[in-house]
Amino acid sequence: MKIKSLIVITSSLFMFGCGGGEGGLNDIFDDGATTATVRINNTTTIDVYQLYFKDVASSSWGNDMITSDQYIKSNSKVDFVTTLCDRMIDVNAKGILGSSEWLIPDVYVECGETVTVTLTAN
Repeated sequence: MKIKSLIVITSSLFMFGCGGGEGGLNDIFDDGATTATVRINNTTTIDVYQLYFKDVASSSWGNDMITSDQYIKSNSKVDFVTTLCDRMIDVNAKGILGSSEWLIPDVYVECGETVTVTLTAN
């Protein structure tokens, strides 16, 4: 009986582990998340009014992540949800009217996870 159970378990592992594409081991451990959270940790005394994310391979920053009625206060943490995940991104944060700017390149963002980006005094 133990041998039959071992054969069934081994066969199941081979069915999931063999072959490329769907049904492989990656699918067993994939949680299906399509977004991630980027936590901006503003350790400065400057409020942030603009925030942009982009894929490192892209030349376009896309839309501002901060809406017109909000900002990231100095010495605070704010979370932003993004679909730019399972990849490296660049982060660009700006003070009022571009008074200060932080460019943080090559941040790895994993889908379903939270990554913290810390802004420090320039």
